[in-house]
Amino acid sequence: MNPAIPILRQMTERLRTGQDRLSASDARQRVCETLERVGLPTDAGFLARYPGELSGGQLQRVGLTVSIVSHPRLLVLDEPTTALDVSTRASVLDLVAQLNRDLNMSSLYISHDLGVISAVADDVMVLYTGQVVETAPRDRFFEAPAHPYSRALLQAMPTTRRRKALHGIPGRVPVLAER
Repeated sequence: MNPAIPILRQMTERLRTGQDRLSASDARQRVCETLERVGLPTDAGFLARYPGELSGGQLQRVGLTVSIVSHPRLLVLDEPTTALDVSTRASVLDLVAQLNRDLNMSSLYISHDLGVISAVADDVMVLYTGQVVETAPRDRFFEAPAHPYSRALLQAMPTTRRRKALHGIPGRVPVLAER
């Protein structure tokens, strides 16, 4: 979000200039319908706000609005909950799941947070040094990861049950110039 532009303008811009080419009033109407879907107000005062005047959860929901207002078939979420507290994180993840069902949409999560991945994914793909090293259904991945890096990632997950030592992964990350 551009901090110098009110959120309504940012949310309607794609609808007015992209493939949709909606009028200002039609674009505003679609944005308001989508804001209601994600649980945000649609009054003039809220729409005139700047991104810096919104909470973290509101910003995530505005970002979702911008992303889904054109009714995509696939939503790509890169670390969608990193800066959110636990309860806001859960509500955003629940919202995305509901949007997927309501809009017949799929979501691709890119995250280092395996707790989020375990809650939302059907399938898991692990990348190491830019290469796919494992792909598995979620349950199989979390029960029996096949790749050493995947096992190390799971071993490093924080837990509230017991303290455990973190273990490094042998080797080194390749230098990009040597690829």
